[in-house]
Amino acid sequence: MTNNLLLFLQENIGRKKPNHPNLSKLTIVIPSYCRQDFIIRQCAHWHGSGASVVIMDGSPKPLANTLQQAITGLGDVTYVHSATVIVDRLKHAATLIKTPYTVLCGDDEFLLASGVCSAIALLEQDQDLVACIGQSLHYYLSNNGSQCNYGTGYDTYRYEVRDDNVQDRLNASVKNYNAATCYAVTRSPVWRRSWGNLQRCSSAYVGELEHALTTYIWGNLAS
Repeated sequence: MTNNLLLFLQENIGRKKPNHPNLSKLTIVIPSYCRQDFIIRQCAHWHGSGASVVIMDGSPKPLANTLQQAITGLGDVTYVHSATVIVDRLKHAATLIKTPYTVLCGDDEFLLASGVCSAIALLEQDQDLVACIGQSLHYYLSNNGSQCNYGTGYDTYRYEVRDDNVQDRLNASVKNYNAATCYAVTRSPVWRRSWGNLQRCSSAYVGELEHALTTYIWGNLAS
């Protein structure tokens, strides 16, 4: 399997990517667990785009040395193996961020470069915003991969929490809760204080809420 993954990476990293200058301002943090073929797919997808990628692999065993060496050679992807709980991996990731903006990405999901660049553009226009989310899509492949159908994903279209008062933002966020902050493009200092500073907890939902409330303490969210 390792040889197949290495061949896939070598065949795909050379594909020309659209030129999106704003991507140089973005770090994409990708936690992963026991889906190391998905890690290689993400490397192929992002290499050469201009974005920085940090992969936090919590699998019991790391990628094979040949794959790790290939990833290191890419220059724009940082691979870290750490068989720890996700909050500890995110804290580690927070120390590796060197760009003004950061976004969390599931290892089985894709971010559209044009979408995250639009989010960055809005954040740069409006200093009251600390995070910006786009609308996600589900996609469904036919069994042989010849057709792809799309449907609406998480409903974040036109969702926003905007208020100058912190308490009002917190009240609004829990009154009509939407997990929009989770995968939003976020100013890196706020990302470090939220995803990068979670406390250990037995419930993932508590961590999600802690992250959301921390984000709203620091500012507004738009879509």
